[in-house]
Amino acid sequence: VDTNWASLIKLFITILSSGQAEIFEQGQRREVANAWLAGWQAVHSVIASVISHLLREEDDQAIINFGTYRKELFQIISYLLENSDPEQEVAEEPSVDSRTGEKSYMKSDPYLEASNSVRGQAFQAFEMFALLEKKSFLKDAKSKLQEDVKKLYETCLAKENTQAMMFMFGRHLPFFYFSDKEWICKLIPKIFPNEPEKINLYLAAWEGYLSRPLFRELFEEFVSLYQRAIEFNPAQYTPRRYTTDLDEALATHLALAFMHYPDFAFNSALFKLFRRAKNTKRHAAFISFIGRYAIARKNAAVWLKENTIDIKKIKTFWDWALKFCNDPEVLKKFGFWMKSEKGMLEPKWIAKHILFTLKKTNGDIDWEHGMMEFLPKLIPVATEESLQILRLYLLNRAQHGWIYVDDELVNIFKTLYAIPAIKDKTRKLINELLPLRNGLFWRLKEVL
Repeated sequence: VDTNWASLIKLFITILSSGQAEIFEQGQRREVANAWLAGWQAVHSVIASVISHLLREEDDQAIINFGTYRKELFQIISYLLENSDPEQEVAEEPSVDSRTGEKSYMKSDPYLEASNSVRGQAFQAFEMFALLEKKSFLKDAKSKLQEDVKKLYETCLAKENTQAMMFMFGRHLPFFYFSDKEWICKLIPKIFPNEPEKINLYLAAWEGYLSRPLFRELFEEFVSLYQRAIEFNPAQYTPRRYTTDLDEALATHLALAFMHYPDFAFNSALFKLFRRAKNTKRHAAFISFIGRYAIARKNAAVWLKENTIDIKKIKTFWDWALKFCNDPEVLKKFGFWMKSEKGMLEPKWIAKHILFTLKKTNGDIDWEHGMMEFLPKLIPVATEESLQILRLYLLNRAQHGWIYVDDELVNIFKTLYAIPAIKDKTRKLINELLPLRNGLFWRLKEVL
């Protein structure tokens, strides 16, 4: 049985009319007779939430009859998008940790602020509204947005001055782009403004954009935006809390493009710019993401084949990094690359690259678990390299980290010690390790 929403919609329209005639007092909730009395701001927030719920689809159909109430729903959303919540942010003084000197910010980040605000919730309802209406357009229509929808979007964007809402414009960009590409491309300078006084708004919108999955068409369309982000000095980032780390998110987008898009390769101007820009955090995140996403995952070989990812391209990047990068903090992220399933990286090849990497990082790597798990497979095909890998890694751990000498490690040494060509070298390494860290490696004596 269809629910009759007419009375509820009429109530919302009545509130709308009253609010347009005389602005409601937008105070916070107050305590009355040992109970909390919500203010008008809370009422408007509830309205926005209810509208979003009514526009939600169940069994491929909206809860409310969209065709019947289209005019009223648009009125209500338009009204909510004029609400004063959220207000323009005030710069926050960070608290400083007395021990580390690190700064931290207590206020919420733009996404959280927007999600809990009237305009932020209304904007989400606005996208749901446009999404429902989009279905009524022909599949090959150049634009799948009504003119009043585009006009409302432009009006809101033109007067927006909060980081919270600019985050939403960036985050919801893909939907509006695929609904009317030509129209939204003209608005890009307003969504990601270049004016120096609007840097905070640009960064909020860019954070919102990076918080979404990568779309190939958007990546190719907005090359200039990625170029700007690569060239942007992190020292100028707005001092606030972030939902998405800008450097790591940028690196993730570029890593995904590198793996999935054949045109984004070593001869790509954008990739050259990224490689040459000195930024340890971004480069480290790029390498780490590829390792975790494509190599260290379960059934990686099958996944790479199913997703047509060129493993030669990944190998070439490791070669390039070892030749041109001398930053240990970047190179140690190759720890996520130091294992391989059959059909991916050849054991002999990967053994040489692990060894070269450890030499450049002085034995320091992230996620050493994968390397140690893979090491027994390397010993038969790269015996000498395996022993050198173990030496670099363990001597580093003996000085700068913790390691548990378990059965697996003891068995690795037993295997190496049983190989005549490296027996003496294995004994030498064990003797070097035995006195370190108050007997931490004493179990290795049983190998001898």
